[in-house]
Amino acid sequence: MKKPMITLLRLLMSFSLIFFVLLGYKTMSVASPIDDITLGRAATYSVLAGSALTKGNLSSTSGDLPSLAGIYPATVATSVADAFVASGSSSFENGTTSASDAQTDLAAAISAISVLVPTQVSALFSNQTLTPGVYAAPPASALAITVGLVLDAGGNPNARFIFRTDAALNIDANITVHLAGGAQERNVFWMVGTAVTVGTGSDIPGNFLVESAATLEDTTIIRGSLLCQAAVTLGANSQIIYDHLTTGGGTLSISAPANVSLGTHGSPSTISIGMGTVVVTDLRGIVSGGAWVASAVATDLAPVAGQVIPATGIGYAAGTITDTGSIFTTSSDQANISTQQPVVTASAISGTDTSSWAPTITVIVPSGIANGDYSGTITQSVA
Repeated sequence: MKKPMITLLRLLMSFSLIFFVLLGYKTMSVASPIDDITLGRAATYSVLAGSALTKGNLSSTSGDLPSLAGIYPATVATSVADAFVASGSSSFENGTTSASDAQTDLAAAISAISVLVPTQVSALFSNQTLTPGVYAAPPASALAITVGLVLDAGGNPNARFIFRTDAALNIDANITVHLAGGAQERNVFWMVGTAVTVGTGSDIPGNFLVESAATLEDTTIIRGSLLCQAAVTLGANSQIIYDHLTTGGGTLSISAPANVSLGTHGSPSTISIGMGTVVVTDLRGIVSGGAWVASAVATDLAPVAGQVIPATGIGYAAGTITDTGSIFTTSSDQANISTQQPVVTASAISGTDTSSWAPTITVIVPSGIANGDYSGTITQSVA
């Protein structure tokens, strides 16, 4: 989650039950290590090898975006490179600077994933529905997938799933890993400390980051990328389908005005006022298919006198959204933001973009509110 926006609310009750509300904004950064994982310059590769690259008959690299194939520090024969281009790669980087840079950023991604705190530790993940998180094998233990999995993002298209082992990863034949709840292939990572083997006929989403050898057996499908520091072997009729989002390493942030006064009102009453302009700036440099969700949550307004104006009566309506760049946005009006609620959703993002809106905040003040200085917060965030 990047740059939550905290809105401070202050409510002053007079003897005649008239009050004044001051809403002030400030920004704060919250880092999420799992969200900071990036493939960097390796993100444009569907296949990357280090020491050797063997391509079986009719295997292909394809997808909805052009992708590179390549090798570094070794090289391959021109006929092998030409075969990858003929099978769908936009070009083959044969021991080039581009492939070297990709290997550098692959190593950095592996290093970053290796220190993430696991959500769950097990040598076997099979026949389960998993929520976003980091799933790791015990130290020095291999990781096995023997029955299919479901990865459920719970409605968050940016949710990430990371599988990690500092030993081998073995995926049995005819295994399918299904995505649910808006989960995206680009947000699934398989980090392997030694070798990975994906069995015949399996269909697996995600980015494979492999420190040793990688083998796709016949008719295997990878929906993402296969990035390897050593040898890669692609079996007959295997496919790497690069339906994949690429980022340039930029940030996703949210900003808003400093202060807004709601004026004076009686009790009971309902306040409704524009809050000024909120702006989401997306500098991630997405090639295709990006998304984000902006959310809002409020606390109760707590007074000196011991009463509260409940957050269940605080609402948020984004209103008209103005976009620049290639992006599609929709709003979701919320009558109750006492828990975090989505208020603006963006999809079909490519390039760098901005979205802005001037939300209307409503505050329901119940009857019988005592005099006092009431305060609380509204937090807006984007991820």
